[in-house]
Amino acid sequence: MKNTIADSFTGVINIGSSDSYNAFFNVNGNIVKLLPLTKECGDTVYRLSGMDGKGQVDDSKQWLYGFTEDNCSVAILKKSRLSVRLTSGYDMRTAQFYTPLIAKSTAPGKNVDLSTFDAIEFYGGIMDIIHNPDQAIKWNSNTIVFTNPDNYTRKYDIEINGEHFEVMYSISTEGLSMDMGKLPDLRGTVHSILKFNFRSPRMLMDIEKYYSYAMSLFQFCTGRLNVCSEVRLYKKDVDRPILLRLNDGFDDYANNLNFTEVIRLGYLDEFLPRLLKLLNEDSTRPHLEFLPKRNKDVNNIMYANVNNLCIAFEIEYSRTMATSLEEERDAAKKLTEVLIEVIDKWEDCPELVKNKARAILNSQLKDFTPSLKEKITYICELYHEHVMPLTEQPGHDSLGISTFYSSEEYQKKIAKFVKIRNSASHSKITWNDGVDIFYHLKLYIYFSILTRTGIPPQSITAMLSWMFGRLF
Repeated sequence: MKNTIADSFTGVINIGSSDSYNAFFNVNGNIVKLLPLTKECGDTVYRLSGMDGKGQVDDSKQWLYGFTEDNCSVAILKKSRLSVRLTSGYDMRTAQFYTPLIAKSTAPGKNVDLSTFDAIEFYGGIMDIIHNPDQAIKWNSNTIVFTNPDNYTRKYDIEINGEHFEVMYSISTEGLSMDMGKLPDLRGTVHSILKFNFRSPRMLMDIEKYYSYAMSLFQFCTGRLNVCSEVRLYKKDVDRPILLRLNDGFDDYANNLNFTEVIRLGYLDEFLPRLLKLLNEDSTRPHLEFLPKRNKDVNNIMYANVNNLCIAFEIEYSRTMATSLEEERDAAKKLTEVLIEVIDKWEDCPELVKNKARAILNSQLKDFTPSLKEKITYICELYHEHVMPLTEQPGHDSLGISTFYSSEEYQKKIAKFVKIRNSASHSKITWNDGVDIFYHLKLYIYFSILTRTGIPPQSITAMLSWMFGRLF
């Protein structure tokens, strides 16, 4: 579930500062073609594209507003410059541009102001996986019974980057209809939702920000980057949703996920606001680019995954050890000064060698920065006690399901894993059996992130057993 706006449609739109709809448009996928209906509009098109001879091109983002052929309000984001299409004979000054985002009302005949919105909702799709919509309905003999919404609805106040709003997740049955003589389409009309409700209207340009907020949560909870959900906007004075079509660049979507392989929202409970905040603020945001981006890559380990996982450990280490090494850094700085003084006084040594020694001390010892291997080892040792019940399930080694590693063996695997990452700097990627612990390391990253959220270790172990337990 993703796009509910037709892939191709037409209408009229406003270009420039005119108060009237002065251009005809046609949308085909993500390409919008324009046909100016007035001379003034044609002049504006030439000016925005730089074809007016003045050499000024407008590359800024801009929302264009109009009406579609079915008489609904529409807003189209122009995110690239206008490209004028030269034609033979009479020059109609037609142009086109790329759009990644379109908003369209569902209220025909009503002029809906699409410049602002009061809420954004993520409907169905991946939400149905991390919050099971079956909770809303149960069968009682031959009768459909709707359960109490309090059983599956949660609301929280949240703050991200200094902005306060309400986050709510629930299950929507608004699309369900009971027609005489027909079975209701429960699977197609009952869907889970995640909704951000704002205290004051938000500008349309903020859509991408709130979309990224929700996607970070969906991606973390599913362990996949290529996830999607239908996105809708709401206004307090309009009783029907505003639909969005957004191009996120993914080749495919992880629609085949099982709810037993993800972190469901109910497990997070009161920690959901903290996790959302952590995932979306610069000072706490983890690195999740090691997660699969395409369905065909799910069972493959590529160099990009290795490199991104190493970056994730660098970040988790910096978040965990932000102030804990001050004593060691002070000692390293003093020791560097002592050793450089010894080097300066050493007589039987070429100056070139002395300079090399000083450079090594200043770059490697003075700031006391542990190696990547040491950082990975630190994170693994920090959470080993709580991760071991997942990676070393009783009897799984004797059955050949997974391998149990001694501390020394695991250290060697980490060293080899880091060696894979480093091999690219020598213009050739060299694989080794360090990839054997790739999923172990992913698990440790997840454990570190959830620990920073404040969830108790025992609860994290139980939570991650759903996502990772099948891998070991």
